[in-house]
Amino acid sequence: MKARSGSILFLPAALLLLALLIACRQADATPTPEPAATVAPAVQAAEPLTPGEREAVDEFAKQQQSINEQRENFYTEFEDWRAGLTECHPSAAQEALQEFAASFKDVTRQARDLPRTTGTKELAAMLIPSVEAEEAAYRQLRDRWQPNNASLFEAVELRRSGAAHARKNAEDRSLELQEEFEKGPTAKEVEEMEEFSEAFEDIEDA
Repeated sequence: MKARSGSILFLPAALLLLALLIACRQADATPTPEPAATVAPAVQAAEPLTPGEREAVDEFAKQQQSINEQRENFYTEFEDWRAGLTECHPSAAQEALQEFAASFKDVTRQARDLPRTTGTKELAAMLIPSVEAEEAAYRQLRDRWQPNNASLFEAVELRRSGAAHARKNAEDRSLELQEEFEKGPTAKEVEEMEEFSEAFEDIEDA
C-alpha cells in the first residue's frame, strides 16, 4: 500500500511538470511581433503662388541682376586698385579703402530694397545676409588695414566667395519658381478666373 501511495503522489507532480514543459514550448513557438513600420510624415506641398507673385519673382530677378552687375564693376575696380597697391603710401591706401567701403554700402542698400513677398522672401533670405557680411569685411579692411598684412584681404575673399555661393543659390531658386509658374494656369485660364471673380462680385453687389 505504501508503494501505491507513492505512485499516486508522483503522478500529479509528473503531470504538473509536463504541463509546464508544454507551456514553455508554446511560448517559444509564439512568433515575436515585428515592430510597426515607421510611416514618414507626409510633406505638405507648397501652396501655388498667384500671378502677382510671379511678377514679384520676375522683378526680384531683374533687380538681382542689376545688383550683380554693380558688384562685378566694384570687384573689377577693387582688384585693379589692389594690383597697383603701394605699401609705402598708407594714407592713400586708407583713403581708397574708405571709398570702397562706402561704395559697397550702396550694394547692400539695394539688396535690402529687394521685394519681400510670399514668393521672394526666401530669395531675399538667401541673398541679403551674404551681402551684409561682405560689406562688414570691407569695413574691417578699411578700419584695420596695415601695410604688409594680407589677412584682411583674405577675409574679404572668403566673404566674397560665400556671397557668390548665396547669389548662385538665389538665382537657381528663382529659376525654379519661374518654372513652377510656367506649369501653372495659362493666361487664358487666369483671365477666365478673373472674369468669374468680377461676375461674382457683381452678384454680391446686386
